[in-house]
Amino acid sequence: AYTVTYGEEETSDRYSFIKYAGWQKVNGLVLPKTLQWYNVEEGKPTTMRNEMNFEKVTATETVLEDAVFEAPENAVIAE
Repeated sequence: AYTVTYGEEETSDRYSFIKYAGWQKVNGLVLPKTLQWYNVEEGKPTTMRNEMNFEKVTATETVLEDAVFEAPENAVIAE
């Protein structure tokens, strides 16, 4: 379960539920085959409302250079 407050300082009691299912091994990693989102009633998950399947999953051992993760020169960073 998770909740989102979009940066607000107050907390939320509205939860969403995702189930990670059908685990698979990909190049030494264990990853889900499926994500399932659920409808919520009285704060509890009920019926599945949406599903996404991961197909043709790959993972490489390539180490990316730090520069790949640097913000572009004209980036605006919100804090």
